[in-house]
Amino acid sequence: MFCQYCGKKLSDGEVCACRQNAQQQTPPPQTPPPYTVSDNRKIFSILAYIGPLWLIGLLAPPEKNDPGVRFHVGQGMLITIAMAGLGIVLGVLSPIIALMSFSSPVYFFNPFWIVSGLVSFGIWGGGIALSIIGAVGANNGLQKQLPVIGNFAFYK
Repeated sequence: MFCQYCGKKLSDGEVCACRQNAQQQTPPPQTPPPYTVSDNRKIFSILAYIGPLWLIGLLAPPEKNDPGVRFHVGQGMLITIAMAGLGIVLGVLSPIIALMSFSSPVYFFNPFWIVSGLVSFGIWGGGIALSIIGAVGANNGLQKQLPVIGNFAFYK
């Protein structure tokens, strides 16, 4: 029989010295560190990119003054405002597109409906993509502005 750790030949029932030393030198398990503010910083920074949950980071007592949380709250706030504004624009344009479609000879394959659907899909898909980019950056501890709209953040 051989020691599975060092390969030394052992007799039956014998415990290798390398294993005995390792067991004696093993430090006692340490308790986890106490809950810290930095744990909340990361959570609030990620939540800032999920719809209106940026309000949590905006209002939570000690973290609301943290520059990292404020940065991500500003970016998340910007996504929410941009998506709401574009949603209102689409809501106004949809009836106009519907009226234009009645003048088309082919109602079901109307180019206005196709363009409207593609624009809507692009806008919502872009908002989701920006949220994912921001949340991944927040998870990695980065303060990187979002593409396209990041320069317009007014809350920092």
